[in-house]
Amino acid sequence: MNGTPKCTICGQALNAALIRGRHKKCYNCIDQTHLDIILSPAQLSKTFSKQWTSSLLVKYFWYLKETGISISGIRKNVDKAKKILLLAESAFLNPSEITVDWVEKICEQVPRRLRLVKTSLLCFLQEQGILKMPDENDLLQARILKQIEQIPAGFRRLVNIYYQTRLELRNRQISHNEATPLSLQTINSDIGIFSRFVKWLDHEHQEVSSWNLVQESHVHEFLLILTPHNREIVRKDLYVLFKLARRRKAITHIPMTNYPARELPPVSEPLSMTEQKRVARILLQSI
Repeated sequence: MNGTPKCTICGQALNAALIRGRHKKCYNCIDQTHLDIILSPAQLSKTFSKQWTSSLLVKYFWYLKETGISISGIRKNVDKAKKILLLAESAFLNPSEITVDWVEKICEQVPRRLRLVKTSLLCFLQEQGILKMPDENDLLQARILKQIEQIPAGFRRLVNIYYQTRLELRNRQISHNEATPLSLQTINSDIGIFSRFVKWLDHEHQEVSSWNLVQESHVHEFLLILTPHNREIVRKDLYVLFKLARRRKAITHIPMTNYPARELPPVSEPLSMTEQKRVARILLQSI
């Protein structure tokens, strides 16, 4: 419509919400004006007390610009990064002191809406050579250790021994150039199983406060709540843990029997037509 108000900067037609608010600019131009103000030298000198933080914010803006995200997305991320960089300049003398752990910790402490900037900010700082991203194996080991720390004290020591033992086995396999060394993901999965069993004991049998008090009935009761496929995997892992505990004299007996594993068929297939006819004949003959 010819009478529709237009943005005074780009000439784009304003929507109803902007018209009701008596705005003279479209959303994109409002966001761009906001960015022009906060990134101006005068405003940067008021916002930051150190040159390196203001320089990083400007570089972060251009980094986002190159990614091709919307001007609205750039504004939101720059606003959030500004708050995090303000915390950084009060905590560090120079940017080389910033660490991945610090950024992640700050993003956990700040309001939830600020956490969304974490991924792009970490990538930007890595591109600038300020951060060295940790190796995937280091991250996985950190997750495993965090999982162990959350296990109650009466059960934690044995799980930690298991972790150290498996880690030594993995390192030995790697040093011998074995084709498929034990993966950290497998160790992480094992620790997760033990953690789940301990949580179940804490919920269902609070009188059991250590591995030495675990009985065969507890193990069987826990296994019965699992699916048949997972049950066999968990049973094997628990038996390995109890064998290690017995060898290290952490327990006086192994509270489960090591019966031969029964392999379940991967899928259940219907009977063929010939097999169905044979079953039908047998049923008819038995009537």
